Amino acid sequence: MKVSIVVEDNMVVVDGKPHVVDCSSLAGLHAVQWDGDSGHIEHLPVKGERELNTKITSILPYQSLIDAWMVVDTKTPLTVNQGQITAFDNGGG
Repeated sequence: MKVSIVVEDNMVVVDGKPHVVDCSSLAGLHAVQWDGDSGHIEHLPVKGERELNTKITSILPYQSLIDAWMVVDTKTPLTVNQGQITAFDNGGG
């Protein structure tokens, strides 16, 4: 499972599928990236200086955001568009 969490945008993307999720618990970070086995934290610049990414070996500290993504994902209605079924992200509402 690949996960991208973009804090400022309140966006969680799991395996390429984005949903709006409250990411305020990660205030002070730019993003968390996870590729299935490892990942990294992207920090916000401090006084104009960007910190190096911090490697992570577990996605568990961010599981609550993935769980919230799953709740939104199960509520996402499907729409039919010219014979194709696609998911419509209603922003979690």
